[in-house]
Amino acid sequence: MLSDLNLEQQNNTNIQIHLLQIKHEFEEKLRNVENRYKNEIEDLTRRYEQIKVEKDKLEKCLKE
Repeated sequence: MLSDLNLEQQNNTNIQIHLLQIKHEFEEKLRNVENRYKNEIEDLTRRYEQIKVEKDKLEKCLKE
């Protein structure tokens, strides 16, 4: 009886450890995805600003 209880406790502990590992892996993957999209958004924003500047230059040249 006691050994069965100990085995069950050990099993529960192992399950908890495994679930924590899965949680940490998921959180790391989520951070990586967030960073990737953050970088992509920053890059697109930078490109957009460059295009706006070029557009303004072209419009100015056309008006002259």
